[in-house]
Amino acid sequence: PGGIYPRRGAVVRQPSRHLPAMTKDIRELRQCMKKAKAAWEADKGNAALKKKFRMAKKALKTAKEVKSSHKSEKSSKAESNGDGKVRDVAELRKRLKKAKAAWQSDKDNAILKKKFKKAKKAFNLANDAAGNKGPEKTKNKRLMGKKRKNSHSSEDASNESIKKSKVGTMVSSSASESEIKAFRNEHKITLTGAPASHRPFLKFSDLKLKKDYMACLKTFEKPTPIQAEAWPLALAGRDVIGIAATGSGKTLGFTLPCLPNIVPIKLGQAVSSRGPLMLVLSPTRELAQQTHKVCEEVSQDCGIRCICVIGGVDKYKAAETFKKGMHILVATPGRLLGFIREGKMSLEKVQYAVLDEADRMLDMGFEPDVRRIMSQVRKDRQTLLFSATWPQEVQRLGLEFVNDPVVITIGDRANKLVANKSVTQTIEVIEDRERDSRLHQLLQKYHNRKNKVIVFCLYKKEAARTETMLRRRGWRVQSIHGDKSQADRSAALGRFKDGSEPLLVATDVAARGLDVDGVEVVLNYAFPLTVEDYVHRIGRTGRAGKSGISHTFFTKANKGLSGELIQVLNEAGAPVPKELMAFGTGTKRKKHPLYGDHFRQDDGRPMPKATRITFD
Repeated sequence: PGGIYPRRGAVVRQPSRHLPAMTKDIRELRQCMKKAKAAWEADKGNAALKKKFRMAKKALKTAKEVKSSHKSEKSSKAESNGDGKVRDVAELRKRLKKAKAAWQSDKDNAILKKKFKKAKKAFNLANDAAGNKGPEKTKNKRLMGKKRKNSHSSEDASNESIKKSKVGTMVSSSASESEIKAFRNEHKITLTGAPASHRPFLKFSDLKLKKDYMACLKTFEKPTPIQAEAWPLALAGRDVIGIAATGSGKTLGFTLPCLPNIVPIKLGQAVSSRGPLMLVLSPTRELAQQTHKVCEEVSQDCGIRCICVIGGVDKYKAAETFKKGMHILVATPGRLLGFIREGKMSLEKVQYAVLDEADRMLDMGFEPDVRRIMSQVRKDRQTLLFSATWPQEVQRLGLEFVNDPVVITIGDRANKLVANKSVTQTIEVIEDRERDSRLHQLLQKYHNRKNKVIVFCLYKKEAARTETMLRRRGWRVQSIHGDKSQADRSAALGRFKDGSEPLLVATDVAARGLDVDGVEVVLNYAFPLTVEDYVHRIGRTGRAGKSGISHTFFTKANKGLSGELIQVLNEAGAPVPKELMAFGTGTKRKKHPLYGDHFRQDDGRPMPKATRITFD
């Protein structure tokens, strides 16, 4: 009566042959015990309710003992034939691997650590019960071992080729010493840590790759400076840090050298279940999509599968694509780390790790995520790091991810901001209230409604307002910013690329790494928060050897950046207006997002050891 007493006969019945039915009985008894406990706690002076609670508790305990004895009986039967136990061990091994991957991605999480220990204990107990000790193995295990050995054969061959390439033998170049010297002087190339035998590839024929790999180079005349210097080093297995202006071909610089050692691995074998062989990390979704597109174009004739993992898309559909296998994975740090924590992605077999726009990732606060991701990658990996800038405040952090790198700098020193000299820069000092009408005038001057023009704004709301303002003035315009869904952003970018709507309003989310053919003009409606972001904004034009135009509005609110901007203009040989000079040429100390104003200006070298001084 009242639903407090357990169902009569629930604990005295004989052990069922079906565990689900027994589990259901235990579930009912647990509910009865909870009800009895709640009734007794509401009136603790009632002896009858206390007795009912004790009876319910005892019944639940007895049912659990019956179930455990039934399980032990079932396991003893399984041990007699062996097959069922092997399947249990295999399942527990999978659970252990997932738990280990989740805990290693976030070692500070006590819950994940507890789950890992629990899974490890369960696996060890099942493994001991199955008798998997010493040289004795079951027939099923021998068969599984043969299949695993066959699936590893092609992967081991690739690993062996990588070990050979890591010895450091340089690929020969057809260029003479005089040609190399003239080439490096022309592009102001400096190398740090390069071997004496290093010679750049001044021709595509120096690559000596198969025709399938070279198909993507048909539209180019010759390698860019960063490609010419990086390719021979990457092919020799060296870690590389490449610092070059935007639009200099960095994506091909890290993609092509990795293909020869990836192709031997066939999908459907080891790759499909163990994750990618090459990992490319990008700071933004748009840059990841652009890099993925280039990787697909390069590898489409080679049978290489490339996957892109970014936020803003259905993660369950993305996880389904993993089952088909992959060679190359292009991802943003946040979404990739989520898949690692869920045990859906493993980076244990990554042989090539690429950090694209590494300084931007650190500036955006992705340092903890990048550290967790790189800790999942094998230690003997080859790491390639490419960026448009390499400021001192992030050098030491970046150098932790590479091993004995060769640093390639195209242009002036790495800690200086260098704008693309193919872009004609114009700075206009203006009042805030005049910007709308002035932007309309500049569009009438630069935009013929067919050529591609990007208008950059600082904030999401500002971009939306500017888009509305331009529409009211009769312009066909679209925008991409953080308030729009990933589907809308991709659709808008697609229409901009194919020229159907060639006027685009964007925030800095589009300022890094987007390589859109034929962007002729960049208009900065609002000056960015840093001069570094300004350099990347104007880098959307003047790419691949073409010329471009940038026109920037500069207001009194931006006067704190005038000194650094003047330096960039002087380095590029661009005119400096008198109104800008009036704000001053001094530069403020940079503030690092992690260490504040006071950080050590060093180049990442180890600190000298302290010595004790003794006075007589």
